[in-house]
Amino acid sequence: MGAVLFAVHPVHTEAVSWISGKPYLVSSAFILGNALLYQRVAENKERFKVMAYLLSLVIFYYMMLRYPICYLFPFFLILLDITLERWRRTWRLWIPFFLLAVFNFAAAKAELFNRISFMHSQGASTIKSHTYAVYSFYSHLWLLLWPKSLPLFFEVEAIPASIFKYGLLYLIPPALFLILTFRKARELFLAL
Repeated sequence: MGAVLFAVHPVHTEAVSWISGKPYLVSSAFILGNALLYQRVAENKERFKVMAYLLSLVIFYYMMLRYPICYLFPFFLILLDITLERWRRTWRLWIPFFLLAVFNFAAAKAELFNRISFMHSQGASTIKSHTYAVYSFYSHLWLLLWPKSLPLFFEVEAIPASIFKYGLLYLIPPALFLILTFRKARELFLAL
């Protein structure tokens, strides 16, 4: 049922109709494909286990070079293994992913710090970023529930003053919901 909703929901057309959204499609395909490879390794499928694991590491390294969001992939693996209650058996598999991420970060840190200083010179602040993240979370949640007037081009919207004032407090209900789903329905927790 979730796959059908994902396939037919109009909010998911954005990454296809918005030409600048191509990196999101490509990185998602790499992340999901790599997660399937890792799943094969973690389930102890003896046939091609070493090859699949090495291929997963190579894909992860390539993803990090092209798509910075992929640095989060090792944390996704941790969530996957904790959700499926196999982390005691698979935690050693995480180490090379983290080592690759640290190595790649060390190699690219000058570029990253230049980008951060540029963003700060443009007036970006941590408080603003958190506020926009909270607003984005709730506005996208609303689009999932009521996909009316999906824009073709996003412009900066006026954010309500209450979100600027109490921004991070608005994240308490979703955080509590995640904790509840982790205790009651781990597969739902992973999906969320």
